[in-house]
Amino acid sequence: MDLKKLKSARGFVKGTITRLYSFVRNELSQLPLETLKIKLEKVNSAFLEYESLSKEILCIDHEDSEDFAIVEDQFCTIATILNKEINSRSPPQIPAATVSSTPATSAIKLPPIDIQTFTGKFIDYVPFINIFMSLIDNNNSLDNIQKLYYLRSFVREEPFDLIKNLPLVGESYQEALKLLKNRYENKNRIVNEHICNLLDLRTVGKSTAGNLREFVSAIRQQVAAIKNHNPNIIYWDHILTCIILRKLDGYTSRAYQLERDLDAEPSLEDLLCYLDKRALALEGTNQGLHQQQPQARYGKVAAHAAAADKPPTCLNCKSTNHKLFNCKQFQLMASKERIDFVKQNKLCNVCLGAHFSKCRFHFRCAECKGPHNTLVHYNEPALAPPVTLTGNNNSNVLLPTARVKAIAKDGTEVHFKALLDSGSQVSIVTSKLVQLLGLTPKQSATNIIGISNAKNHLKYCVPLEIHSLKSTFKTTVTCHVTDQITSQLPQSKINLDELQLPSNIEWADEQFNVPSDIHMLMGANIMFQVLLPEKSSVTPANNSGKQSPAQNDLHIFNTHFGHIIGGSLPTGSIKGQILCNKVVLKCEMDLNETLGQFWTNEKVPEIFSEKSPEHELCEQIFQNSVELKDKQFQVPLPLKLPLSEVKETLGLQINTKEDNFIITSPGTFDTNLLTKRSILSYIGRCYDPIGFINPIIVVAKSIMQKLWINSTDWNSCPPTDVEREWIQFTEDLRVMEPIQINRNVRFSDEDTVELIGFADASSSTAHGCCIYLRVTTPTGNTTLHLLCSKSRINPIQKKGMTVPRLELNAALLLSKLMSKTYDTLKLKVNVSKVYLFSDSQIVLAWLKMELTNLQAYVANRVNVIRQHTVSWQWVYISTDNNPADLVSRGVRPHELSSCEQWWHGPRFLNDSEYNFPITETNTSSDLPEVKHCLVLSSDHGSHTGPLEYVLERLVSNCSDLRKMTKGYGSQTTHGFITG
Repeated sequence: MDLKKLKSARGFVKGTITRLYSFVRNELSQLPLETLKIKLEKVNSAFLEYESLSKEILCIDHEDSEDFAIVEDQFCTIATILNKEINSRSPPQIPAATVSSTPATSAIKLPPIDIQTFTGKFIDYVPFINIFMSLIDNNNSLDNIQKLYYLRSFVREEPFDLIKNLPLVGESYQEALKLLKNRYENKNRIVNEHICNLLDLRTVGKSTAGNLREFVSAIRQQVAAIKNHNPNIIYWDHILTCIILRKLDGYTSRAYQLERDLDAEPSLEDLLCYLDKRALALEGTNQGLHQQQPQARYGKVAAHAAAADKPPTCLNCKSTNHKLFNCKQFQLMASKERIDFVKQNKLCNVCLGAHFSKCRFHFRCAECKGPHNTLVHYNEPALAPPVTLTGNNNSNVLLPTARVKAIAKDGTEVHFKALLDSGSQVSIVTSKLVQLLGLTPKQSATNIIGISNAKNHLKYCVPLEIHSLKSTFKTTVTCHVTDQITSQLPQSKINLDELQLPSNIEWADEQFNVPSDIHMLMGANIMFQVLLPEKSSVTPANNSGKQSPAQNDLHIFNTHFGHIIGGSLPTGSIKGQILCNKVVLKCEMDLNETLGQFWTNEKVPEIFSEKSPEHELCEQIFQNSVELKDKQFQVPLPLKLPLSEVKETLGLQINTKEDNFIITSPGTFDTNLLTKRSILSYIGRCYDPIGFINPIIVVAKSIMQKLWINSTDWNSCPPTDVEREWIQFTEDLRVMEPIQINRNVRFSDEDTVELIGFADASSSTAHGCCIYLRVTTPTGNTTLHLLCSKSRINPIQKKGMTVPRLELNAALLLSKLMSKTYDTLKLKVNVSKVYLFSDSQIVLAWLKMELTNLQAYVANRVNVIRQHTVSWQWVYISTDNNPADLVSRGVRPHELSSCEQWWHGPRFLNDSEYNFPITETNTSSDLPEVKHCLVLSSDHGSHTGPLEYVLERLVSNCSDLRKMTKGYGSQTTHGFITG
């Protein structure tokens, strides 16, 4: 039998199973028992035949895409439901007096069996398979198919993948057990995982009763699991005792060593018994591990009438509110300064505290992962690239710096170093300083331009109030935020002994000679505010005792922050600076990569590229191009022959010879695969980009909505009524003739071009619109051409969705589509007028009413429609002449090609003398969705007529005379009463 016949036979059998699947989903209680048994036998034989055909097809076509698992799941569901129904009706069997060698199958409904799911962990396999064999495999009332069904329901992930493709027959049960056994019954792998669990036990940080019992329980579980596999282990207790003691805290481990007999062999059971006793003792005393109280670092002072002050916790700023690692001033210090501070005060490099014992913290540096705090990390200077140094005596420049302070958001003072630069137009701070102060930056796009026109884009700025450390001066300046301003200044430590500095000066920066981080740059906008008139100069002496040249002069300026110093420095004042001729070579290539080059093929430049004949022809044509006078190239455009008459673009076939679109049926539909998934897949093939066949698409969308309303599963058959409607729809598509649509509309500049739109809604299906192009020649010939259309299926929730509201939604859809179409055409076509038609007089009346008189739902949509159609005219049309009625109700596919009203619009528009009428609409209060307001005029001289009616209503609705007269008096002052 050939492949096509095999697939046809398999499709027929699959359709039988699908129909039985739909059959068992209905009510079965009314059917006879014999019918159910026949159905069960039929589905068993059908599935066996389906399985046999699938195997034959796979032998021929190895890439067959049939989803066997879906049919298998359907068969399992059918068999389960039918067996359950048959067993519930069958009378209980009376056991025979004699013992039979064949056990009878029990018809009593078994309770559900709950076994922990096996997900593929090796250590879980043995407990799982033991329980399964006891409860399921040894149960003689179950046949092999039921046992296989239970086995598949108790495995997940990898184990399920191993057995999911086995056919659901009795012979597959033993094969499934064998597959699981060969994969997961690995003794060595299981023992290794239990040993790894022992090694990975969590360390007991604090000896409490709960921690110890949990620790002992975990050990006993792993040890018992290992012993079940009888491993050949020598000196078992020695190894495990050593592992467990390393997991305990120091106090518990020492206590056990003191209690046990040191001459005896270590025993695992003795250690576990000791831990059990210790946990029991801790439970009795309700006390954790006894820990010695740490001695206070500050001695107790005995006093009768005075209390000792609380010792400072921060050794840098002497504050009691934070510790050293949280000190903002300490964080702003240079890394070298922080390291020196820690060494001078003999502090711990890890916790930055003062103690003499081993630190109990185990922090690691975030930069180098070393055993020290990140604040005391020191970056080694990077190796400079290989250069040749000369012996010139270069001078250095000292830039003026000052120490200032700012108040953080929490009230603490933050001291930092600032650079004064009169050459900068803006002031800048570092993001680290902004973070320490707790300020919130604002967005500010600014480009900082430096030397060689180099740009640096800064995104944020922040207002900052700075205070002087020497006076009460303070000022506020807006600073831009950056990650880093410059490197440490000065770059090297300056030897002050080489400089002749005055001794009676109060410096703005006491350590201006020590390299420190710069956290602020004060530009010209603030530098000239802080300068004071006093100025002096310092000329350092050279080694011979004579004065240095004037180019090395230092200048001192007095500011509100103190005295600042800046200027040229001689080379000798830089401490530790050495000039030498030295070349440093750093090899950054990995040795393995270097060795690998011995057997690596040499690379050659890629200069050869294979060119097609068409490519070479294009290059030849370009080389033969002629340059014109206007500096442009004129290149011929070759035409590739032969031309294909029919091409496909965006799902539409285009006949290039006739210049028209061709719409054909998407193909035949296999009714044997009638599921929700196949239906939606088929609908997706009906592609209609601009709405030429919208009346057909609406029918398909309606069927799609019905499937959604019925909550049909993806792989299930639809209800009978939907199935019947779908089969009729596919039959109509099959007999539909190809539809040809002209791709262009020809007209001249003298012709009159108009856009005509139609909107309509149906209460049962959809609402939509369509747009036509009306062209009238000077001789009076008028033609209409369909441009586009659009439709929407009505909402599922029908509550509140009346027919006038649906008509309004159709008008809204038309206004949006017409606005988009008009904006597209107006660039190339002179559209003289636009007319919009609707067969709902209520909607036309709403469009002419004030928005304040309409309900919110209607008013909002009328407002949007007016915005899109502010200068266009709405006209009434009868339903019979409205082509949008075809969109809202749908058309059978084979009838659309001959529907003249759809392709060319209503006939009366083909008359060139037709005048579009001005529609007279009803705007009375009888319309739906209109607010009802009662406004009555009152006459103070007469109390008859409407006023008496209003007073009667007021008296009947208000029981308090004082409130009524107060409200009436306030409303009648203007001569009107509003009800």
